[in-house]
Amino acid sequence: MNVGQMLQHDYVLQKLNEEAPWAVEHWEPAFAGDQEAAGYLIISAPNRFRGCIARLAYNLRLPNPAYREIVGTAWGHDPEAVMDAVKYNTGLARRMLARCEVRPKLSGPVRIYRGTSGISPRLAVRGLSWSLSADIAAWFAWRWQNVNGKPVVVAADVAAESLIYFDDGRGEMEVVPGCRPESWIEPFRPDQIRALHLYHQQEKHTENVSGWLEDQQRGAWQ
Repeated sequence: MNVGQMLQHDYVLQKLNEEAPWAVEHWEPAFAGDQEAAGYLIISAPNRFRGCIARLAYNLRLPNPAYREIVGTAWGHDPEAVMDAVKYNTGLARRMLARCEVRPKLSGPVRIYRGTSGISPRLAVRGLSWSLSADIAAWFAWRWQNVNGKPVVVAADVAAESLIYFDDGRGEMEVVPGCRPESWIEPFRPDQIRALHLYHQQEKHTENVSGWLEDQQRGAWQ
């Protein structure tokens, strides 16, 4: 550990002790490589600390599975905190996620989708999180469209080997490509539009995506 890392380590620990002392008991065993302690640490830490802890785990080359527990959980619960900790350096964020060593068990060409709202397709493609499901991307695009603006889904065909991260812990089939892919605008299907309108009218847009998928599968929005 060099001087800069030591200062960062001590600074984050000091601030965490001031604001969330209940999380500090997990700090030492987590950074000693204890996976269970790593999970407790990142969950018990306030949101704004999670990105810093994930960045510190990367800087200190914490080994897996403790590293994966910290970075994967931080990314899954609060990706904005992680991006803030890396100062929105997407290359660094990709390297952090790749080190988790969790890739989808796929081969050959794969189509991926990314849904968002209120920004242009040119900006949408810059985001790291994509999905293997067009319906999930559509849900994300429509989720906050009343607040952010026009929804959009972009799609891309990539090699499975280029996907550096995979997480389906919340049913989102999330993948992160190793670089920004060439993409196109994916039109919403008529059945998606009808379903999303009804879903939004019932104010279910704040729910977890798994509810949307379950309703889709049982034909609730036909």
